[in-house]
Amino acid sequence: ITKKRAEMFGSVGEGNDFYLNGFTKSIDAELNQYENRWQQDTANYHQEVQAQTFKQEVVGALMNNGDLMAVDSKWKGSSSLNNIERNKLVIDAVTEQAFVADDPSLLDKIPVRFLNAESRSAIEKSKAQIQAARMTKIRDAKALADWKRDEQLRTSKIDMLNGMVNGQPPDPAQYANNPDAFEFALRIQSAELVNPVQSKATASALREEFLTSATIDNSVSPETMRERILSAPGINAADKVALLNEVPQLADGLIALNDPAIRRIFTDRLNPRLTALENSPNAQIQGLLNGRNLRSEVLKTYDAEIRAGFLAYYEDNKRYPTGKAKQDIIDQATERAEKQLQELTSIKNLNTNPNPNTTTNTGTSTAREYPTPTQADINYANNNPAARAAFIRQFGREP
Repeated sequence: ITKKRAEMFGSVGEGNDFYLNGFTKSIDAELNQYENRWQQDTANYHQEVQAQTFKQEVVGALMNNGDLMAVDSKWKGSSSLNNIERNKLVIDAVTEQAFVADDPSLLDKIPVRFLNAESRSAIEKSKAQIQAARMTKIRDAKALADWKRDEQLRTSKIDMLNGMVNGQPPDPAQYANNPDAFEFALRIQSAELVNPVQSKATASALREEFLTSATIDNSVSPETMRERILSAPGINAADKVALLNEVPQLADGLIALNDPAIRRIFTDRLNPRLTALENSPNAQIQGLLNGRNLRSEVLKTYDAEIRAGFLAYYEDNKRYPTGKAKQDIIDQATERAEKQLQELTSIKNLNTNPNPNTTTNTGTSTAREYPTPTQADINYANNNPAARAAFIRQFGREP
């Protein structure tokens, strides 16, 4: 700095005392400013180096059952860290190590000398967080172990089915240590006695059940489909293998059935008419609608038509419809639903299906007529207990 200052002053010629005096003050002020900043930055750097080194010694003592008080005493007399700074660094260092080691008990090793009310509260919070993280790891590890076990069992079952199809039935004794696999090995051999026609019909009904779920609660995934196929009775090995091989296409069908465009058509073309009926001020219409859920009836028809169209297309093409083929099915389903709505809302038909507790204009009570469920509706309700109540409300009978 001194050398640079001399060079700058040397460039000012003699006889310019006034200018030289102002120039000197300006340069000195700027140089002092940079020097002060450099000194502050240097001091901050040294302080940070001390802090990190101190924390390393604290962790070392902590993990080797050393004396944290002794470490603090040494640094008190040999560093520029004050008591408040060292207290905070001890707590930070031990807390960080407790999280890394997944060991909340390390926090109990902090001497009382370093604690106050605020730090005690923070330590208890850290203990709770470490315990929560530990439980999450335990749950995740168990979930992973369960998934691996289920996947291994699923793979064993599929291998057994493939063996049956290739003329190599499984030996149940080979799976003596796995009760689920042992039971499956016995069951698939007896399934070969099922009538082939009945087996294919059951497989077809199961396929339709998957699509039914997509339009009811969307609870089916590729994993649950495989589980249902493997556990379903009344299907022989060959048909199960064929159905398992179809799972990727069936998954595509589920995605296609959940396309917003399918619901958008219903919303755009049918919903306005349903809403108008529901909000109609006409006393006769409201009296006849009482206890009826036309929206549910029409939506059920719409969904059933969509599913039937998808299944028919799949049977012919071994894939689900896209593009124009899909739009044609949607249009046909919409037209069928519109026709049903027109029939249901004619005055003569409105009076044929009132609520059983509703009295008609003639003062007599008539029994409610329920729609007829499809086999897929029945299968889905039987295989999904949570859907039983909805089935009874919809169809007025047990599945």
